[in-house]
Amino acid sequence: MLEKRVASWQRFQSLRAILSAASLEEVRSLAIPLDTKSRFVRCHLSRSEEVPRLVRALFRPSNARSTLLKDLAESS
Repeated sequence: MLEKRVASWQRFQSLRAILSAASLEEVRSLAIPLDTKSRFVRCHLSRSEEVPRLVRALFRPSNARSTLLKDLAESS
C-alpha cells in the first residue's frame, strides 16, 4: 500500500536505513556493499552527493568519517 503512495519507495527505504544507522561502518556497508548479493537493499541515493551530506550531518568530524567520505567519492 505504501509503495503506491510513495513514488520513490526505494529511495525512502535507503534514506531510512542510513538515518537509523548506528555507526559509520553500518553506513559504509549500506552505501558501499562488499557483496553484490547482499541481503541489504541496494542504496538508491547518490554516493557522490546525498550520502556524503547525510554523513556530514549525522556524524561528528573524525578520521573514520573522513575515510568514509573519501571512499564514497572514489566509489562514485
